[in-house]
Amino acid sequence: MKRVILILTLIVSAMALWAGGASEKSEVYYLNYKAVAADIYTDSVAPKFEEETGISLKVITAASNQYDQTLKSELAKSDPPDIFQINGPVGMSMYPNDLAPLEDTEFYKLLNDKSTALKDSEGHVVGIPYALEGFGIIYNDAIMRAYFALPDKAVDISSAEEINSFDLLKAVVEDMTKHKDELGIQGVFAATAMAPGSDWRWTNHLMNMPLWAEFSENELGLSAMDAGLAATEFEFKSQNLAQAVA
Repeated sequence: MKRVILILTLIVSAMALWAGGASEKSEVYYLNYKAVAADIYTDSVAPKFEEETGISLKVITAASNQYDQTLKSELAKSDPPDIFQINGPVGMSMYPNDLAPLEDTEFYKLLNDKSTALKDSEGHVVGIPYALEGFGIIYNDAIMRAYFALPDKAVDISSAEEINSFDLLKAVVEDMTKHKDELGIQGVFAATAMAPGSDWRWTNHLMNMPLWAEFSENELGLSAMDAGLAATEFEFKSQNLAQAVA
């Protein structure tokens, strides 16, 4: 139920984007990115939205890995989406003429941390996050317990909960690798997915942390995102990554 309320709030707040005002709209067109949420929008959000506003909600879900292509095509039409999703600052840079300022909307005012909102070069809020991702390591508890029970392990800690720095994580990984036969593993880390369509796990998520570490400290005094967008080349600095993980 919380998901429905959150999505509905986003849609109601986005009425402020309409040039003619909500009273002149008979339908809201939302181009959805997440196929897994399509049924929620059509079965739960749309009926409730129409019931409360008298305005119908048209939800179109783009095919897998085709959102940007679909969005470009839909924005070029005479009746483009009223609401659409962008993938952070990269998405913002692709559609600068299609983003309306949102700093005066009620939905923006609901943000506890307004630094998470996306701003353009003029300082206008043009994107409001409805989801934030966190990063971590999922581990097999049985294997980790077996490692910490080894009499000749190279670290002094006795549980995964005690790993609190990059250096300690590195020491554990290297030592587990030396003991991989005893632990019955082929390697310490396993690929989450290599199937077609899952490349985003490597090209986006896996690279986010080291790229943030590289650009978080820059001579221009920019945010990590802005410095990354402005850069034409960079060199990995392992110390920056170590600090980011720690």
